[in-house]
Amino acid sequence: MNFIRGVLIVASTIQFVRAQGSMVERKIIVSDKLPAPMPFFSQAVQVNNVLYISGTLGVTINGELVEGVTNQTKLALDNIGHVLEAAGITFDNVVKVTVLLSDIQDYGAMNDVYVLYFNEKPPARLAFMATLPLDAKVEIEAVAMVGHIVDVEDQENNALSIKGALPTILLMSLVHCQWLIV
Repeated sequence: MNFIRGVLIVASTIQFVRAQGSMVERKIIVSDKLPAPMPFFSQAVQVNNVLYISGTLGVTINGELVEGVTNQTKLALDNIGHVLEAAGITFDNVVKVTVLLSDIQDYGAMNDVYVLYFNEKPPARLAFMATLPLDAKVEIEAVAMVGHIVDVEDQENNALSIKGALPTILLMSLVHCQWLIV
């Protein structure tokens, strides 16, 4: 009887692991430290452990655009920081940033501020020129991972840890079954 119970536990564990891949959770993230978003988009959307932050301008809580690319970059990144905080994470969790500039000549000034927020292990980034709302000089969007990030230096070891996840779960289940059998 204990053996059958053990087999059922292993089967349940396998079903649980498989089910994790089929369920997608979505959560709207809102910071009260930013102006309320327009009704047709969210400040950020979290899907499972990925946080997508909408393009953010250098605007105050009252919706006023500050002057100059340096000030706008700083406030846009501060606003992104408020959204990250609302999601329970920090700039260390950001993995991708897109920067839109109204004038590509402002790239250096924007970058001088940007590096103050992303100085160690910076995220991947794309920057390009575009016409921006409110005649803004810069708009920044970001993608972040929610949860504890473990930096892996060796890709070979990373592949092994991913491959080893399911066997580890099964091994733990079998150990648990052994206790039931005894």
